[in-house]
Amino acid sequence: MSKNSQRTRKYQQLTRTVAASIDQQGPSVASKAAQVHPELNAQFMSNAFKTLSKLLSRMAQDLTIAEQAYQLEQADDGPARKRRDQAIEAAAATVLKVRGAVEKSMGKPALATYGLDGETSREGNALLAKARKVTQLMTARPAKMEDEFGGSFDTTVAVQRLQPLVEELAASLDGVAAEARKLQQAMALKNKAATAWDEAYAGVTQVSAGLFRLAGAKDLGDRLRPKGPKPVVEVATAATVAQEAEAEVRIEG
Repeated sequence: MSKNSQRTRKYQQLTRTVAASIDQQGPSVASKAAQVHPELNAQFMSNAFKTLSKLLSRMAQDLTIAEQAYQLEQADDGPARKRRDQAIEAAAATVLKVRGAVEKSMGKPALATYGLDGETSREGNALLAKARKVTQLMTARPAKMEDEFGGSFDTTVAVQRLQPLVEELAASLDGVAAEARKLQQAMALKNKAATAWDEAYAGVTQVSAGLFRLAGAKDLGDRLRPKGPKPVVEVATAATVAQEAEAEVRIEG
């Protein structure tokens, strides 16, 4: 079970504690408050307590549903990231092989001619840009070379090898980006549910505690609000989503 899920369970438990206190004490408090203050209607107050309890419980349920949806969306990212990682490995390995072949057959100065100089990054977008540049330059400047041992290098063949890998890498990066957008949307809904629960919790406990006070049950009202810092529902940020979706590792060319 994830950290977020454990946190949500904590707020569910807090909700159950507060709701149970309101449900159990509400009727007697309403009756006593009406006796102390004739302006108050016992049935009205009793109904108000029930409404407050249901409200807080519903907000907690909404938060749980949003949490579960967020976790399911996180789980969906796995296949897309695996596809991306495999595409990166294949494209990077082929770019390095082409680099080695060009340097061997044409010499080191030719690396810049075909965009093969410098590092070969394993960060998806950087690698995609480099691989595309290599295929474009080799298409624009075709060459076929043979070394002294009868080996040969043909830019046309290199392009044929690289092009499908470039297309697969582009598609896999688009897939990861799409999953990241869906995860951010789920995160936004979770944020919204968390904020709604937090506001409901504060409002329900404050109103209920005030009604308890009217009945002279100050101690019972104070127990509705746990001592210590106000609970805060922590959720992932957009930056966290982005960091999880893309990690950069470089290999020396």
